[in-house]
Amino acid sequence: MVAAPFRSGGQQQYIPNPIAKQPDKATSFEHVISDVERNLTQSYDLDGIAERCAMSRRTFTRQFKAAYGCTFGDWLLNRRLALSNSC
Repeated sequence: MVAAPFRSGGQQQYIPNPIAKQPDKATSFEHVISDVERNLTQSYDLDGIAERCAMSRRTFTRQFKAAYGCTFGDWLLNRRLALSNSC
């Protein structure tokens, strides 16, 4: 039996979605956070950091809290305080 390469009745042939491209290493979560940690004296905002990670603000906030147990602002403040105490 031979099957036709198309479906009758107007139904589209099933075509799977292509595999999504993995984020660039420069935008990975860990890379961006380590970059922030190396440059604690610079000014950072949550929207800018989330954009660098290729995430929405909400997704970044959830993932950051899951990974570090605190908000980005609290983490940044604590890292800056630790840096000032070591100087």
